Amino acid sequence: LQLLTHSESIPDKVQRLYEEDVMNHCFKLNDAKVAVEVVEALIRQAIRIHIVVDGLDECQDRPGLFDSFNRLLEAKTYGIVKWFFTSRPEHDIRAYMRKHGVTEIEAPRDSLMEDIRRYVADQFEGKLNHNCKACIEYWTSESEGNFLWVTLMLRIMDGEDLTCEEEIEEHLKKFPKGLTGCYMRSLAQLSKRPERHQQLARRIFT
Repeated sequence: LQLLTHSESIPDKVQRLYEEDVMNHCFKLNDAKVAVEVVEALIRQAIRIHIVVDGLDECQDRPGLFDSFNRLLEAKTYGIVKWFFTSRPEHDIRAYMRKHGVTEIEAPRDSLMEDIRRYVADQFEGKLNHNCKACIEYWTSESEGNFLWVTLMLRIMDGEDLTCEEEIEEHLKKFPKGLTGCYMRSLAQLSKRPERHQQLARRIFT
């Protein structure tokens, strides 16, 4: 949709793909290959465009991801297309980007961890009403520089109605590692909510 705002007209290929999907009773762009074809057709006619792709490390289908970008990065365009990718420095993603000559810009780890420390401290004082320095340092360290992990964990913590530093510290020791563990913990927490909340969550995520 954002690419379409930069297009003076809808390319014939995009129109055809849309009509094929409608004929097949598909009313959402669910097929990654079709999505790549649509993006490729739209960037071909752009005079100059900047595309930001955020959170590559959150994609589970890495082979599919790389196949998609192989086609898009090698697509012949009439104008200038600039790409900006963000990701945690995971080995396969870094190797892929270096293979394509992508310039790396990495935030100094000390600065990143300090930003997370400030965020955690602010959340503890604002939402959780605690100024537990040990908890702040623990969460900052456990985040491994991942803001999303911290955000999810704070959301879980906020829903547990913990009332003292001892409870918070005890709870922290039981928290799962990594984003997958966060998602599982969030789902477990959701299962305790009223049925209407569970139904709402299903509609949002499907």
